[in-house]
Amino acid sequence: MHPALKSPQKPVVQGKKLSQKIVLVKGGSQYDVLRIFIDHLAEAFQELGENIAVIDLNQESYIEDLKKISGGIKFFISFNGNGLSLMCHDKPLYDVIKVPVVSWFVDHPFYHWDRITYALEQRLVFFSNQNSFDFYFSYLRKPATVGDCLQLAGRQVVKEIVPIAERPYDLVFFGSCLSSLKEAEEKLDYGNKILNTVVWDTVERGKFETERELHQIFFECMEAAGLYPLELSPEKMGCLLSDIDRYIRIYRRNHVLKALGDCPITIFGNGWEQFEHRTGNMTFLPAVSFTETPHIMGQSKVVLNIMPNNRAGIHERLTYAMHQGAACLSEDIPGLRSEFQHGKHIFNFQMSPDLADTFSDQIRTILGDLDPLQQVADAGRNLVNEKHHWRHRAQVIIDALEVHKVAMLLK
Repeated sequence: MHPALKSPQKPVVQGKKLSQKIVLVKGGSQYDVLRIFIDHLAEAFQELGENIAVIDLNQESYIEDLKKISGGIKFFISFNGNGLSLMCHDKPLYDVIKVPVVSWFVDHPFYHWDRITYALEQRLVFFSNQNSFDFYFSYLRKPATVGDCLQLAGRQVVKEIVPIAERPYDLVFFGSCLSSLKEAEEKLDYGNKILNTVVWDTVERGKFETERELHQIFFECMEAAGLYPLELSPEKMGCLLSDIDRYIRIYRRNHVLKALGDCPITIFGNGWEQFEHRTGNMTFLPAVSFTETPHIMGQSKVVLNIMPNNRAGIHERLTYAMHQGAACLSEDIPGLRSEFQHGKHIFNFQMSPDLADTFSDQIRTILGDLDPLQQVADAGRNLVNEKHHWRHRAQVIIDALEVHKVAMLLK
């Protein structure tokens, strides 16, 4: 091999290679979701025979914990760019120690612009939504090293899978009421007629859109007004899209819950006291951490999922619910359609203005015959065990790092 293409030698002790560690970095996370992801991904790497270490940035001892890692580091990995700002001698830590960093973004790029564009010598970026790559490359205009789309996964958490007929919860939903629609609407007034028109055109088109991403609709509305997305600063782009996204999420959750009619549902989340359509069929309980969520899913017949503005991805509510043996009811989008078959692995509903005309009847039909419901739950669980377990994602990451090494040699 040509000397220029040789990789640096690994440390050797008494003729044996030191076992390098994959270092997983924990940061803050609402309801501990991403922190649990790190725990389960760490377990998956171990199942594949990898040596791992977990660094928790929420602990004061994290620097000392980093120093104690022996045997070398294969790569760092975190969700949503947690830990990227770690420094050593006024330089990024990862550049100083010459170790690759894997950043797995589970949210749309406009939420994490600074972290996504953070410059490092060896960095591999994954998105959980295939359409995020389109936004990343077209708007950023500075391609970086990226991996394939890496969908969210899950694993069985409950010790025993309880039969559907023995589960106490018929229909559950996990999600908070972010604010009232009125409050979210007021935030979309920017004091400029043209800009307000662009924003509200995006909102009206995006409320019931199931095929395209929010940023694609927003770009179309901007261009129709004579504005061009590439001239908009990343900070302002992120502000506008996050405000629009927040309003649409609130609207969709309100719209779906109103459409339930008299179907009983148990809702785990905060802020629902400002929901204007509370009825006697709705039981509201406080939000639970993601440590508790899978156990409640394991006691639920059907888990309702209302997708965020993510048309080409899978939400963890689905994978974790299926792994715990629950059936899932989710709005029909391309990302789910390509992975799960309606009536076989999952139940879909169409997000539409007239959802209330059919939704309660659909739910009563699903819950009215437990044998077919059990079959769908079993089929969904079998499929996620085969394709959407954390060990599958761990293997993709390991393989991608091997390709990344070659890319670095060729630079």
